[in-house]
Amino acid sequence: MTAKANKSAEQLANRELVITRTFDAPREIVFKMWTDPNHMAQWWGPHGFTNPVCELDVRPGGAIRIDMRDSDGTVYPMTGTFREIVRPERLVFTAEALDQSGTVVLEVLNTVILEEKNEKTTLTLQARVTKVAGEGISYLEGMEAGWTGEDDGVKYLHYCKIKEVIPGKKLVYSWRYEGYEGDSQVTFELFAEGNQTRLKLTHEGLESFPKIPAFARTNFMEGWTQIVGSSLKEFVETKETP
Repeated sequence: MTAKANKSAEQLANRELVITRTFDAPREIVFKMWTDPNHMAQWWGPHGFTNPVCELDVRPGGAIRIDMRDSDGTVYPMTGTFREIVRPERLVFTAEALDQSGTVVLEVLNTVILEEKNEKTTLTLQARVTKVAGEGISYLEGMEAGWTGEDDGVKYLHYCKIKEVIPGKKLVYSWRYEGYEGDSQVTFELFAEGNQTRLKLTHEGLESFPKIPAFARTNFMEGWTQIVGSSLKEFVETKETP
């Protein structure tokens, strides 16, 4: 990863993200997606996470409590407070990420504005960091990617070292990230089965990475599935034999 992980809390505080999206749905329905806990539990948080706890007291001063859980069962608790509610036009609320001791390590002030036109709704989200400390710096790395669904400006630099090569049969290399603890190992094994080849991929040591959403096991599973099951498969099967 980049040197962003080493930035001080002072540098990262007051960082602001503004995004706009248009939904093919009436404003009242979009507003409900943000204020009904049964709906919000279905989409809040990083892709692949579930929200076993989603509690919303939708009134000024009302509390927010969401527990985000990854595929390993690790829970990332979040609290917050509604500051302003203008139905169905505007929401202002804080979102506070907690560490395992219950200490707030990241606080973001979110403003959601909904504008309806021709039965479609344009949503503008302004997310401003008001507090960041400790492991909250790592959480902040994925904030923009989490809201936009893109890795805008967030780069994860892999540092790898070849450890074993058996031509046509096996490849083993290490896998770590610059600026973060943890070291893992990737193994590719090839098995001839008639006119086809079976590939077995094993990625060990993921538990050594920091327990933050960016390093959730689901992200690695989806990434390798895309690479091996789609990109590599398509490249191998369409490449002309020299």
